[in-house]
Amino acid sequence: MTTPNEVLEEEDGSITDEFVAWIVCEVLMPILILIGTWLYAQYAFDIHHPFLSTFGSGDLLPIATLVLLGASAEMFHFVVFTTARSSRSVLSKHMLAHLVTVVILAFSYGGIKGKGLQLLDESTLSAEATGKLQGFATLTISLTVLALIVAFYSKNRLLDLKVKAAREKS
Repeated sequence: MTTPNEVLEEEDGSITDEFVAWIVCEVLMPILILIGTWLYAQYAFDIHHPFLSTFGSGDLLPIATLVLLGASAEMFHFVVFTTARSSRSVLSKHMLAHLVTVVILAFSYGGIKGKGLQLLDESTLSAEATGKLQGFATLTISLTVLALIVAFYSKNRLLDLKVKAAREKS
């Protein structure tokens, strides 16, 4: 027969594994694929301004949106299937923050993508177009980092609540 401490240690271990899997599969892999695409475009195709064409057109924003939506879906699942009211109110606030951030990212993506592609369509990039694309790339990276920070904090909070719920059960 297992003791409550053994159950708690097992639960903590699985939650740590869950967090590591989330970081690797849902955060690092998509970003590494996009960075790999940028490097591949730079060396294989000899594209002028590969950084600007990869990041200046807002292609990181859908990745950030999907990370936030994934974290929101997991929080929603926990809220629906948990009985702790305190967990529900905390996670509901996080889910609202995620949805607001997703809306901001979606609208930003539409504008950045459209204007970025228009600027990249020019045969030679003027200094003004290059400056705008660098601004778009900076904005895209900043919004993605913001989304990842929000998702990371919320995921960490969710895992804390899962540990707390596991302790209450045992």
